[in-house]
Amino acid sequence: MQLAHLLTRQAQTNPQREAVFFGAQLWATYAQWACRSAGLAQHMRQAGLQRGDRVALVLPQRFETAAAYIAEAGALGSGASRVLH
Repeated sequence: MQLAHLLTRQAQTNPQREAVFFGAQLWATYAQWACRSAGLAQHMRQAGLQRGDRVALVLPQRFETAAAYIAEAGALGSGASRVLH
């Protein structure tokens, strides 16, 4: 199962459960994370990206990065590896 589908399922099952933290600060529930990722995926598709296209994401380790990776996976069906430092 794709990562984007897992997030969508978790958001439907436990929408208000805490999902993303930065230190001790809550950044997003599963519903918020899924909504943000779906919106980014839609922007990618509207920009003309299609399943199978390659995309490089160079982003800091923040909530926005987590949302972008899920969006990429959902929009493009990507299974690309991630390098985090």
